[in-house]
Amino acid sequence: MSAAGTRAAIDGGLRPWQRDFLAAHAAARGRDFLLVATPGAGKTLAACHAARASGLDQLVVVCPTVALRAQWADAADAAGLHLDPRWRNADGAWRPEIDGVVVTYQQVASAPDLFAHHLRRPTFVVLDEVHHAGDRATWGTALRAAFDGAQRRLALSGTPFRSDARAIPFVRYDAERRCSPDHVYGYGDAVSDGVCRPLAFRLLDATLRWRVDDRQTVAAFADELDAQDDARRLRTAIDPATPLLSALLRDADALLVRARAVVPDAAGLVLCDDRAHARAVAALLRTTAGEKPVVVLSDEAGAHGRIDRFARGGASAPRWLVAVNMVSEGVDVPRLVVSAYATARRTELFFRQAAGRIVRRRVQDPEDLLATVFMPADPTLKQLAERIEVELRQQVCEDVGAAFDVELPLGTGRRADFEALDADVQAGGIIIAGVHYRREEVDAARRLLRELGQPERALRSVLEFVRRERALGGGVAPSVSAPGVAPSVSAPAHRRVAAKRQALDRLARRWANLRREIDPGYSWPQAQARVNRAMGVRRRADAGEEDLDAGLRFLETELRKLARMYPEEADRLSIPGSVDGIADRLQSAVGPTTSRRGPPGRLPAP
Repeated sequence: MSAAGTRAAIDGGLRPWQRDFLAAHAAARGRDFLLVATPGAGKTLAACHAARASGLDQLVVVCPTVALRAQWADAADAAGLHLDPRWRNADGAWRPEIDGVVVTYQQVASAPDLFAHHLRRPTFVVLDEVHHAGDRATWGTALRAAFDGAQRRLALSGTPFRSDARAIPFVRYDAERRCSPDHVYGYGDAVSDGVCRPLAFRLLDATLRWRVDDRQTVAAFADELDAQDDARRLRTAIDPATPLLSALLRDADALLVRARAVVPDAAGLVLCDDRAHARAVAALLRTTAGEKPVVVLSDEAGAHGRIDRFARGGASAPRWLVAVNMVSEGVDVPRLVVSAYATARRTELFFRQAAGRIVRRRVQDPEDLLATVFMPADPTLKQLAERIEVELRQQVCEDVGAAFDVELPLGTGRRADFEALDADVQAGGIIIAGVHYRREEVDAARRLLRELGQPERALRSVLEFVRRERALGGGVAPSVSAPGVAPSVSAPAHRRVAAKRQALDRLARRWANLRREIDPGYSWPQAQARVNRAMGVRRRADAGEEDLDAGLRFLETELRKLARMYPEEADRLSIPGSVDGIADRLQSAVGPTTSRRGPPGRLPAP
């Protein structure tokens, strides 16, 4: 990179977090640096400025897909760098007038020695979405061979973990074998700074019916199932032949139409399972929305061009994009504000990257515009939604396949004799900032919105008002019972124990996250062992109802204390609101007969 090019680059327009990152990167002594920033925050531009500031002779950017190469070249140009996004391995030498190249991981894997040869000059390497490469896997091995000699390596990720739990090349791990980012910019911070839109998850509940061979199964999302039937339940929900998917698309399109009254070019995304599923969903969406959606499939020619044209489309362009594995990460379509999650994929990695496609906020967008994901009320998907604002640092496992979010193969539950039959659909709740609001609360909030003449995008603040009023004993709608009021008949013992065990697990996760936010050296096993000691058991599975009550009281006391002592950290993790939601659900489930002295974790305002 020439000195003239460096001087000509303009630093203006950087966000505060990007400037903080550049300062941290400049002060770092090692060759490797890991930046973890939420999808949509602006990692690409920040990395280009870091490369320019390094003063090294050349830059190599490695990204997952061909479509991202042009986006990197555009961002580099804004930072005063000239990158070639069309360079091929067969081209050999780089042109002297460029500052570097943008290539894919596949290019590096096919010729690692070629890239090692190019590193004879001082080189800055950017590894975009570095979680795609795993040690002892093809891409990971090639990366080490190609770039071990680089002067500086900057790894980027919004989700710094892999579903197979392999270690990631050039990433440091602590004593507990968890990745150690050098700089973190989380989703909660991005929302507070106005960089990303607030994210809401609209749930659609149902009782579903399917058949395998001659056996029919009927189950609601609240029912516990084995792994096979759990997969079949979700596949039934997203099957175009059952009413749930139609209702999901109808609700999503209705919200998108309302959003376009404020943001004329607002668009929606439907994530599908495979080619055949995408075609069927597109036909259903055409009937629902009254216009033909844009369909992009990874194995079709011109797919990247269709995404690019859709991204640049205005108010007269199609409003829906139907995709399979094409927009899960990295692709920049800022006009997306609504998503319909119609895929059976349920890993933390895929879910977070998919949600990240709709949170990027533009300067002209209203500050209170929510990014909204419509999805079935599948228990696993709900847990992923509740954790969306929590930073995850995955522990590396020696045995590949032992990771916490490894899911069953996509074919699980899809036998030749499997048939999705029907769904009795009803509105579910909504999850915002990790807080789960029940359907009754959402209905009450919408009635209040209509009475006040306020738009749908004000729903979040009204939901908070509804919950606060009811917690204080007030009411906003007499037809809706206040959350936290126990049913008049006590639940059976086994249901009470199941509800308390679930509440304790969720509270323990939030307590552990808060402890780690306060003290990064505090480990997850330490937190779990401390809760078990409070219950007087060695294993959580051995706890009876009285033990669970003791654990809930312990967590209630600890969360109260820590929220008073560390209010900023508690607010950053949305601890008060999420804990209140857990308390309300537990009270509704267990009934009046309980040895507890009050709702668990009801926190005072800091």
